[in-house]
Amino acid sequence: MFRRIEDIEAMENKLSTLSIDQINALEAAALELVVDNVVVGCATAITGGTAFCMAVSFFMGGLFGWLLIMKKKILQCDHCSATVAAS
Repeated sequence: MFRRIEDIEAMENKLSTLSIDQINALEAAALELVVDNVVVGCATAITGGTAFCMAVSFFMGGLFGWLLIMKKKILQCDHCSATVAAS
């Protein structure tokens, strides 16, 4: 975020007219906003990471389940009941 030099100078002029208590209150409010943004960012990262891990595990579970239940062709001997893969 870029600001023009004139805007910064105007802000400094306005801040110079404030008392120490007002400057402290302004700094406390600014710090509170920054902390809130950090907390929201961390929560978003944790939620996104969890959702990604769950999506990957669901995909792998579905793939593994599909491999387990897909039809396999086998041949079985009528005489000795031996089985062999047909392919």
